[in-house]
Amino acid sequence: MNYTRISSIPAYLWQLPQVIVGCCMLLCYRHITIYNNAGLTLYKVSMKGANFGVSFGPFIFVPDHASEEMCKHESGHSIQSLWLGPLYLLVVGLPSVARFWYARYKNCSDEWYCNSFPENWADKLGGVDSP
Repeated sequence: MNYTRISSIPAYLWQLPQVIVGCCMLLCYRHITIYNNAGLTLYKVSMKGANFGVSFGPFIFVPDHASEEMCKHESGHSIQSLWLGPLYLLVVGLPSVARFWYARYKNCSDEWYCNSFPENWADKLGGVDSP
């Protein structure tokens, strides 16, 4: 799926809630490049000063210093978004954000966060190498 082509309009419509949130975030972060992974051509948006990544449909928002593994992980979330469409924010987004904040609050390890749904699924889809 190449999100930079006109033929991707049905995918944008299928993922409309994520596309709207991603477009709103673009108002804050404007350094955009094209990123290719796992058969997807996505928009990679650099977030200056951030220490986390987030994905909304065709947009992956990552820190300036993001590793390739982080970009692959976020592209895995883009695949989830493509498959789940309007259910993505409920099925993936909500659990991911809840686990992220719980992990910060309880000082859980990164491994605890990454080895469970939906993060482990995003790693698999994005081609992140397992340890």
